[in-house]
Amino acid sequence: MRSLVHLLSVLLALPGVGLAAALLVFGSGIVTKSPSSFIGVVLDTGAWLLPWGLLACFVALVALVAGGLTTRFRPLASSGVALLAIGSSIAALILTEFNFSPEQLLFFVFTIVSALLSTWLAGHDRTPSEMSVRLGEG
Repeated sequence: MRSLVHLLSVLLALPGVGLAAALLVFGSGIVTKSPSSFIGVVLDTGAWLLPWGLLACFVALVALVAGGLTTRFRPLASSGVALLAIGSSIAALILTEFNFSPEQLLFFVFTIVSALLSTWLAGHDRTPSEMSVRLGEG
């Protein structure tokens, strides 16, 4: 059951991560204030990401999902998902200079729920052997 909660948490974090990534890419292109420069910046960023950036993102996502499926690594993977959700939300808010209306802030409900679920899993997902060692019984 906790594996499913972890997978749900990862899925809920993805829209916020995608928004933050899009704001990073398009924000640097918009600053140029010319359509040709915008396309050039976006293409340069894409050319930079294609060799290793997308592969690294995919490997990190698979590691977070696979870590959440095992009892041993679930607290670590859940902490990673919580940091990813919180970090992407903060990055999106900073990149847009906090110019959000209440309707747009509703978009962050998914990442907030993801961060809460991941934090709960990281704090409460302990095996009985870990609990007995912590209590000094084992």
